[in-house]
Amino acid sequence: MVNINKSTLVTPPHYLHRGDKNTYQNILEGGLAGKELSVSRPPRLLLQLHALTDNPMSLTITEDITVSAALEASIPTVNTVLLEIVDTYNTEYTITVPAGVTVLKVQGDVYHESPEFVELEISNVANKKSWLYLWDYEGASGVSYVGVTPGKSYTIHSSTASDTGTESGYVTLIYSQSINNQTPNVTDY
Repeated sequence: MVNINKSTLVTPPHYLHRGDKNTYQNILEGGLAGKELSVSRPPRLLLQLHALTDNPMSLTITEDITVSAALEASIPTVNTVLLEIVDTYNTEYTITVPAGVTVLKVQGDVYHESPEFVELEISNVANKKSWLYLWDYEGASGVSYVGVTPGKSYTIHSSTASDTGTESGYVTLIYSQSINNQTPNVTDY
């Protein structure tokens, strides 16, 4: 939150002389940063707002106001790995969901060299909710989308099983803007 009053002089960097790279740095380091400068005529502050549509709007501030801003979490546009599990046999991991992320993509596969059954399960330790369950003969792979709470920590359990006990599996938890737009088939808020 920033309080701006009529006697505050605000000098944004684009008002400085071009070509003088040190001017703004000198203002900051020279003791003027954070100080109010009195002037005989109140300065005018031009406030430029950008909406989500990138349509700029301009306002001229002539009276005392309070300005505040809310920050929005930036979620990557590319798939980003939150957790990669290579040894899926009876292991636990604690993850913290990044700010702004509401859906995780959980993908996994499990296999062994026998034509008998094989299974893989990823579940939340706290409430035993299954995030991904795979079962088939010889090998299985699949994906689930899990609705989660941003900033929340989850301890997840990974387990595999087969008739021979020689199975191996692989699991990744991924997030991105496009994954956030998916409808979860598992919710664990």
